Amino acid sequence: MSPIPLRLFLGLRYPLSVSIFSLPGQTRLTSSSSSSGSKWLVRPPSSFAPRESPTPLILVRAPALSLAGAADESDFSSWAGMFAEKGYMTVEADLSVDAPDAAVPALVNSLASQVRLLAIPFPPVLIASGLGCLVTQAYVSDHPASGIVLISPPPDEDARPAGAQQEWAWPRLTYEPKFPILVLGDKGDMSRLESSRVGSVAKHGVGRGGKGVTLEELADGPRGEKTRINIERWLDRSGF
Repeated sequence: MSPIPLRLFLGLRYPLSVSIFSLPGQTRLTSSSSSSGSKWLVRPPSSFAPRESPTPLILVRAPALSLAGAADESDFSSWAGMFAEKGYMTVEADLSVDAPDAAVPALVNSLASQVRLLAIPFPPVLIASGLGCLVTQAYVSDHPASGIVLISPPPDEDARPAGAQQEWAWPRLTYEPKFPILVLGDKGDMSRLESSRVGSVAKHGVGRGGKGVTLEELADGPRGEKTRINIERWLDRSGF
């Protein structure tokens, strides 16, 4: 039996609530939203891509989480478009929640529900930056993922002022970093990342199939094209 082309596979099962639209000269997009306000934008691999990857990429933002003084993060739209042109199915996930006090578990559930609805053939690679890294790391504690990319992840322990009333609970991360993980950070933050629970594993090197932690400096910021290219190269090295 010949394999089913990825484009056909992806077209077999999408939730009935999604709307599909096309942009001139661009890949067809699929968008959907949930009652909690989470938004999703799906880009199938470009028909002009040199090859298609069976492993989808999910680019996660968590605007529902916030820290005092932290700037809002820009979206991943330019990265998603470029990854689709390279042959990856990409999903932009902007996660929101109705109950702030249970934010991280609710965001993880929202992400897991959407992954199930997409009926993707392989566990995804999750890409996030800032506080979104808490969601993706909490996700892999209970759900399968092929790999994760953490861009300027926050500290392992609660970084908020002690004693202050907080709207949401900082998650306790328990997953074993024994699968492909890429951690990216600014030059001035590398020392902290190297001593973090996940970053400290980088000293053991990377095994076959990219298993292990790779620690790198950001090339040109958390949304820069050079940074995206470095992620693409890591995906290639890891066999995705």
